[in-house]
Amino acid sequence: MDSNLESFACLWLDRSVNSTEDNIQTQKELRQVINHLRTFDNISECEQCIRQITKEKVVLIVA
Repeated sequence: MDSNLESFACLWLDRSVNSTEDNIQTQKELRQVINHLRTFDNISECEQCIRQITKEKVVLIVA
């Protein structure tokens, strides 16, 4: 069984998603299980991405 969840897109919306060491470390850990991880600090960009996803299930992290 493939340990990476290929059919899932993980989207993380948070103003500080790329600016704290804790968040960056969490991103590394998430990428070990989900290859498709996208981070957003802008709600409009995140919404646009969600609307374009057609074949994957979405896991949305909002903080």
